[in-house]
Parts: sequence; C-alpha cells; structure tokens
Amino acid sequence: MTDVTGTGVTVTGKESILNGMELEANLLTSGDLYDKVKESLKDGKFTLYDMYLLENNLVVQPDGTITVSIPVPDGYDGAKCKVYCVNADGSVTEITAVLKDGKLVLETDQMGAFAVYQPVAVDPSDPDENGNGTTTKPDEPDNNGGTDSPQTGDNSHVVLWFTVSLLSLATLTVLGRKKKAVK
Repeated sequence: MTDVTGTGVTVTGKESILNGMELEANLLTSGDLYDKVKESLKDGKFTLYDMYLLENNLVVQPDGTITVSIPVPDGYDGAKCKVYCVNADGSVTEITAVLKDGKLVLETDQMGAFAVYQPVAVDPSDPDENGNGTTTKPDEPDNNGGTDSPQTGDNSHVVLWFTVSLLSLATLTVLGRKKKAVK
C-alpha cells in the first residue's frame, strides 16, 4: 500500500496483516517531537515521518512484520543514510535498513515516527570548518575559547624564558667582575 498523503512511503506485507488498512505518513518539520529528534540527531541532517496504519479510521499496529520503504530524501546520499525509530521521549533507536531502488527498506512490527538520517561530513581540507560543522572567522573566538589562529606547537612561556636568560647573564657578568677584582 502507498501512503495517501503523497510522501512516497510504501508498506508491504501479508494480506492477512494489512487487509482493509490504509497507510498514512506525514512529513514532520516542526513541533515538540521534531525538536527532540533534532537534539538527538544534531550531528547530521534528518527527515522525520510520522507513519501509521488506519483501519476503519482508527490507528492500529500491524499484527505481524511488515516491510516499509521510505524514499531517500532529495539532497541525501542513500548509501550514507540510516533509519531511526523515534521513541515517545524523542530518543532514537537505529533500525537496519537496506538501500534498494532509491528507497530505504526496513522490516518492522510497529508503526510510529521514523527518521531518515545522514551524518554531515566535515571536509578536513576546508580551512573554514573547525570540525563541528560551524565556522569562525580568523582570530574570532571558537566554541573552545580559542581562535582559529594556527598553532605553532610551541606553548612555552617566552617571557619566563627571557627573564631567566637575562638573570643568568647578569649573574655571570657580576661573577666575572668579582673574579677580576679579586686578582
């Protein structure tokens, strides 16, 4: 059966399980559940669906295992995508899904909220990226309190070393003069 709202989500299974049911899948782009999933999947991009089966206009769970096929969202690389079942508290549990004909195919015995997720890769060769998906301008503080200035690897205290060197030189000069005065 195909989703009646036009998301492209489909469900297949034994006729004895799906007989007389309709599939409804809604794309969620805001709301409390969306915000919770956004926090759980903050290291990438995701598309969130709320999917359920209707029988006589009542929401029901399947009485057995069904196969759900979710189209890979535009702009996503299906080979990098994962599918997560979203729990009521917004936490997520990864579900095994296989990429087949541009769809992520999974087997489940329950309907609910599902998220298609793709991690966002940071290009280490890009000088504008600081490793966590945000950018900072040169000499502007980053999230760690530092700047984007290049690190030289020398973390020594230059002033301390300079002062010690000057004191050593002064001591040697004084000792050298006392030695001449004694002779």
